[in-house]
Amino acid sequence: MSPRCSPLQVGPLDRRRALDFDVQGDHTYFVAGREGAPAVWVHNANRADALGLFDRAARASGIRDTGALVDKVVFSRTVENSAFDFIGGKRVMTISESVFNKTRAGQLIEVAHEFKHAQQFERFAARFPGTYAEAAEEFFRGSFAARNYARQEVIAETVARSRVKRFLGGLSDAEWARSQKYIRKWLSRIRGR
Repeated sequence: MSPRCSPLQVGPLDRRRALDFDVQGDHTYFVAGREGAPAVWVHNANRADALGLFDRAARASGIRDTGALVDKVVFSRTVENSAFDFIGGKRVMTISESVFNKTRAGQLIEVAHEFKHAQQFERFAARFPGTYAEAAEEFFRGSFAARNYARQEVIAETVARSRVKRFLGGLSDAEWARSQKYIRKWLSRIRGR
C-alpha cells in the first residue's frame, strides 16, 4: 500500500505559509513542510527560486497535492541530472542545480518530467501485487526498469513538454527542438533493441 500524506496544496495557496525555513551549513537550506508535506533540501541555490520552480512545475503538471507523490525534494549542485527515485523508504525528487542554466520553459519541463516519473511510479505501485517497497525495487532497479526505462523517459518528456506548453501558452522553436532531441535519443534506444 502506498503511504498516504497530508495534502500540501500548491497552486492557488501560498505554499510558503505552510513551510518553515532553516539554514543548515554554509550552502544548504532545509525546508520542512507540514506533516506529510515533502521535505525540501536546497543546496547552494536561491531557495525562493528553487521552491518557486517546484511549485510552478507542479501547477504546470496539474498537481495540487505534491505530498501524494513526493516525500523529499533535493535541489543539488552535486548531481548532473535531475531524477526521481525511492531512497530509504522515501519518494525522492532530486533536481540538479544546473536546471537554473536553462530557459524558464526548460526549467519547467525538467521538473515536470520528474513529476511525471512520480506519477508513473504511483500508478505502477498501485497495480503491483507486492508491498510498496517491493514495487519501488521493481520499478527503479528490477526487470521492469530494465525493460521499460527508455519508454518511461519518452513518456515523461512528451507529457512534460505538452503540459508546460499548455501552461505557458507555447514553447519556442529552440525549446521544442531540445525536448524533441531528448525524445529521439530514447526512441533510438527503444528501436535498437
